[in-house]
Amino acid sequence: MYGFSVTYGPDARQMRSRQPRQTTGTLMREWSGDRLFVRQHTLCKFMNDKLFADTEQYFIATEGVILNLDELQAEYAVETGTDLFRTLYEQYGETFLKRLRGSFCGLLYDKRQDVCIIYTDQQGSKLLFYTEEGENIRVSSSLQDLAGQTSDKGWDRAGLYNLLSFGFSPTEQTVVSGIRRLQAGEYLRLQGKRLEVRRYHRFANHYRQRTEDEEVTELDRLFRQAVGRIVRKNKQYGLRNLFPLSGGLDSRMLTWVAHDMSEEPIETYTYAPQDFADHRVPASIAGHLGLPWYYKALDGGDFLKNIDAAVRATDQQVYYAGAAEMQYATMELHTETAGVMPTGVGGDDIVSSPIDRERKGYRWSECALQPVFPEHRLLMPTDYLTRYESRNIYYLYTRSFNCYQPAVTLWLQNVTETCSPYLDTDFLEYVLSIPEQHRFNYRLYDRWVKRCYPEAARWPHNGKTIGQRPSEIYIAHRHIALRDLGKRVVQSLSRRMHLYDFNNEDGQIAMNPTMRWLQENPSLAAYIDTYYNGHIGLLDSEPQLQKRVRQVYRQDSWQGRMQALSVLAAVGTLQDRKLL
Repeated sequence: MYGFSVTYGPDARQMRSRQPRQTTGTLMREWSGDRLFVRQHTLCKFMNDKLFADTEQYFIATEGVILNLDELQAEYAVETGTDLFRTLYEQYGETFLKRLRGSFCGLLYDKRQDVCIIYTDQQGSKLLFYTEEGENIRVSSSLQDLAGQTSDKGWDRAGLYNLLSFGFSPTEQTVVSGIRRLQAGEYLRLQGKRLEVRRYHRFANHYRQRTEDEEVTELDRLFRQAVGRIVRKNKQYGLRNLFPLSGGLDSRMLTWVAHDMSEEPIETYTYAPQDFADHRVPASIAGHLGLPWYYKALDGGDFLKNIDAAVRATDQQVYYAGAAEMQYATMELHTETAGVMPTGVGGDDIVSSPIDRERKGYRWSECALQPVFPEHRLLMPTDYLTRYESRNIYYLYTRSFNCYQPAVTLWLQNVTETCSPYLDTDFLEYVLSIPEQHRFNYRLYDRWVKRCYPEAARWPHNGKTIGQRPSEIYIAHRHIALRDLGKRVVQSLSRRMHLYDFNNEDGQIAMNPTMRWLQENPSLAAYIDTYYNGHIGLLDSEPQLQKRVRQVYRQDSWQGRMQALSVLAAVGTLQDRKLL
């Protein structure tokens, strides 16, 4: 995993920095002080965004891309990123991070105060893990590397249960005992022997009354700003604009807006089963816009065999299927020449709220994809149900930031930088000021498309005509048309009785018909069963957890199988590297 490894404390005195070491496409550089040692391993891309500067008063290091770096340098009349960070810190203190936009993490060490702040962005797109060991505090972008640096780290039961039930961790807990993950909008403040976790940013609802035209106008302006920052960054570095395109609205609008507003070439890529909606619709759109289009067929689902590599790539933060799919989908795209590769993560759940009105309370199990077992409930952090002001903010931080985002982006971070314009801080804060009832059931989304980009509404979305959607309700993490509710109930019962015909699953709309693949691809089903049978014994010392993994795996649910396998792969990966 590219990023940082940091030691703060007495052990730092024993570590001396070496000259930068560059290999094919990557760079390793180090810095050491009396109480701080920093190592950065990074891709040789976007190097002007990746600071590693030692000044008389500060040491400053960043990883990733700061999409508004040029805007801030112009605003504060400074020529370098180092001067910008110094200026921002001296003007705003530790909250200067609020001014940054993009996908980034980093640290700033104030030598005079002996204060080190280590941070991730407002969306938590860059992983940072931390632990205390004696008088030393260690931080790393890699959970596996951090576990290898410390002693007496067994597996964390709460972290494994989170992966089994939710498919991701809704909290700071990881699968390794004593190691925690820094959450979105947070930073570590290190001084002397003290570690504090502080928050510099929190998304919240601040509703404002506007006309529908005002809502759409400002929404479009901020989305174009977010997309424009990505295109401009790629132009600065002479890298390709490689954008996703599917049958959904999120990637459609991302690509359509980039094509509409920029003179830079836009290339598109699609991954989906042949002849499904996610294949037919983007092919038609790319042809209509005259864009280069790369297609990767997902037929058969063999990419789901890539369990261990996907689990390592996500540092056991999310169930493995998304990362395995992304690796397979992009393996032939020559990503070494690609710039920031945007994603459509968050669009459906943000522009189209899954909740029809503001709801203050939420349940621990609300975003779980599988059952939350009684013993798992006892492992919930005691303050968890008061962390978020409302249910939709809880959904944002759990589903969008901790589930969907890492599932899509963590593999891409092995080859380039990536982010979602829908999670852009300026865009997201504006959307959250629009009441849920204005956004529910694609009301706002459809108005935006039809008013600003009417040609993009020619193609259906999830089989529905844009602007003419039937009334819906939200059940079990899915929008379901009221007119289809009876059919859905029959399908659910048919699945339980093993009578459902997966060949007709969702009218060939579903992008990932995994149960169909498991039925039609004997080698995939056999591989997954063999993997499960060969790894379930790793949990012999935890009989209750082992029992729950068996229960989830044996359900008639492809997602349950993926989550059970992810737990086994997480334990196996750490044991193979002798980290547990």
